[in-house]
Amino acid sequence: MTEYGLKTPWTQALELPRSDEALERKLRVAPVAHPELKDLSPRKAGELLDKALKKLFHPSKQDLRIIRTLADIGWSHAAASYPSLDDFIRIAQIRPKVDMKLHKKEGESRVAAPDKELRLSTLDKELQRHAGDVRMTMLTGPAGVGKSSIRHAMERLFASEATVRASSGVPPFPIRPLAAFAMGEDLRTATRLNAIAESVGLEPAYLQGGAGDMSQF
Repeated sequence: MTEYGLKTPWTQALELPRSDEALERKLRVAPVAHPELKDLSPRKAGELLDKALKKLFHPSKQDLRIIRTLADIGWSHAAASYPSLDDFIRIAQIRPKVDMKLHKKEGESRVAAPDKELRLSTLDKELQRHAGDVRMTMLTGPAGVGKSSIRHAMERLFASEATVRASSGVPPFPIRPLAAFAMGEDLRTATRLNAIAESVGLEPAYLQGGAGDMSQF
């Protein structure tokens, strides 16, 4: 179990209760009464019951261990990436530029604007350079074993409205400890970054940015 020594907005958003009993109480989703069932058709009643049963969650000891492991990984990364507000501001102010000289098309006198994929790829590489050693953890198992239930439980657990103000001249920055998005066959950088941005409620304002300008991302 991680010792929560460092206290920053990012690490505190990922702290869990010390006891398994307290964590289980936070995670548990109890059944809800549906008195309207008697007035519904059998098909409608069955659909309602199916949805209600899928929302139930009573974490097992294994569920608690998995959730603690995943949360500890997130806490350690937050502590390493943002040990202070100054470090966060420094990383948040990264404004990489695409070298326009690389995009002059043959036979043309003007420089062509790089496409979105190249611009996002440049940003992705720059962020990785500043992020250090980021590790990936994969949760696998047969269909129906409970992977989605754990994900939904963590989404409820880490739902946060917390913000941090980096400067008086900019709006508060939301702290979102967990972002869930579907990974399909399209693994291009632009697709992945779009999915991450949309999963935390960000609008793709960078699409309206000038050619080669990453400041709108």
